[in-house]
Amino acid sequence: MSNNGGHGAGVRTALVIGGGVAGPVTALALRRAGITATVHEAYPSAADEVGAWLGLAPNGLAGLAAVGADAAVRAIGQPVPGVVMADGAGNRLAGFGGFPELPATLTMPRDRLFRALTDHAVAEGVRFAYGKRLVAAEETPDGVTAHFADGTSATGDILIGADGIRSTVRTVIDPQAPAPEYGGVLSFGGYAAADSGVETEPGAMHFAFGRAFMGYWRGPDKRLIWFAGLPTDTPPGPAELAQVPAAEWLTRLRELYAGRVRAQVEQAPRRLRVEWIELLQLLQLLQLHRSIRRHHSQISSARCGRDTP
Repeated sequence: MSNNGGHGAGVRTALVIGGGVAGPVTALALRRAGITATVHEAYPSAADEVGAWLGLAPNGLAGLAAVGADAAVRAIGQPVPGVVMADGAGNRLAGFGGFPELPATLTMPRDRLFRALTDHAVAEGVRFAYGKRLVAAEETPDGVTAHFADGTSATGDILIGADGIRSTVRTVIDPQAPAPEYGGVLSFGGYAAADSGVETEPGAMHFAFGRAFMGYWRGPDKRLIWFAGLPTDTPPGPAELAQVPAAEWLTRLRELYAGRVRAQVEQAPRRLRVEWIELLQLLQLLQLHRSIRRHHSQISSARCGRDTP
């Protein structure tokens, strides 16, 4: 969103809305273009200890290299270059060891990725403002003014949304923009003990397909890191999710996968020591919205569980 006639010339300051993963990277890219960016995050504090594990593929690392953030992320990632595909009975279907000319996929907890990117951005001079939940924005003779729920406002030459799939910036740009729709699957993740009886290949992420789908790999501390989908027709609301204990979700997962995934994998949830269990509603935008007006900019980036309203 800008008031510079749609041209980049003269842009010197930017307001970035959203301080998760996309926000710091956006601010770093703007800084390389000579634009001073301030990241405004709705929550009162940073997203430390929030989110599940994720994988960062070579193209993602290349993107971070473009803004000088790849070294910070490599320092906290676990290389997992290989992939093993199997059916529900444990029969190996295919295996892939990665491309020798490309870096390995890195796995890491989302909060460590967030922290590495945020710390790097701060070291590069990017400023973060917390407790700044966007409620409105308007173009002014001086640029764009963002208004926040705490009664404050900020003005910059441009405003960029990096505030997730339920972006406030998107609705400010176009109140009729399509909302994300539930994709029919709840996703869970957790740890299983190193001696849970599950066999893994070194440096490989295993995928098991049957009635449903699950994946797992061996973490740096030798524990098993797993994730699994639970098909559900109707997405539960936040209140319902909060009322269901982790043990009950695990029971539902066991019932779904019993007899449909090889015995070793079935044992892992039963012997699980729950340290975290992250519930994310998988959503999808069914169409690319093309009616964004030319003076607006919005980056859509899936956020962690705390950003699911």
